[in-house]
Amino acid sequence: MTETKDIKSHKTNTMKTTLKFLTVLLFATANTYGQTIPNSGFENWSWIGGWFENPDNWYTNNNQIITAFVLKDTNAYQGNFALQVNKAGYARSKFPFTQHPSNISAYVKNTFSTVDTVKIQIYVYSGSNIVDMGDWINTTPIPNWTLISIPISVSFSAVDTLEIIITAGNQTGTSISVDELSYSLTSINENIHNNNSSIFPNPFSKQTTLQTDILLKNATLTVDNCFGQTVKQINNISGQTVTLHRDNLPSGLYFIRLTQDNKVITADKLVITD
Repeated sequence: MTETKDIKSHKTNTMKTTLKFLTVLLFATANTYGQTIPNSGFENWSWIGGWFENPDNWYTNNNQIITAFVLKDTNAYQGNFALQVNKAGYARSKFPFTQHPSNISAYVKNTFSTVDTVKIQIYVYSGSNIVDMGDWINTTPIPNWTLISIPISVSFSAVDTLEIIITAGNQTGTSISVDELSYSLTSINENIHNNNSSIFPNPFSKQTTLQTDILLKNATLTVDNCFGQTVKQINNISGQTVTLHRDNLPSGLYFIRLTQDNKVITADKLVITD
């Protein structure tokens, strides 16, 4: 009987030691990475007045006077809540992030009543400049929680900020739900190459010119507004300069990306003024 008790005691102590080791290991790993996506599981919300709430650490276009665009989804993948963005809505979070992510993962589901688009866009900053990016664009319904991974371009190593923008389309019945955002990091020497590019003038009122040190062939310049909607695109670009005309674009903040062979050559912010 004593021997049995001793064995049980030994097993208990071994399990406790193992649990302590795993806890220390997890804590050390978290501190090694030292990066978090704020409110990544969308469990924390705060009242903003009226009937509406916002997810903590996220900015939305909810307004207490009109219908909320961003809501809690109580049918979460994990925990109590997920984020639900409905027609014409967006949620965005911009936060310090000093190690370059190779991808952002999330569980998503979405609905459409007609042809429309939902997006998740990722922007990586160095100072005030966008140096890398990734996006997930979907046009088909996903009725059940599905894990997606969004690859992020790696052209610059010294980064300090990450921005995530989640947008629904413009049609009634469109929604996207997101839960459990996470990330993977890029190895310090993996695919790092700094591209030299410039945009001048910026801000501009009529036209601006993007110049890069890479010789382009069949490249594409895409312009998105601050809601993540593509408002202009120039295809079949060759050479080292691209002229962007304002045309009918309203004044405001835009995000541009130059891509070639499914790779992001450069990405940046653009301001149009009157």
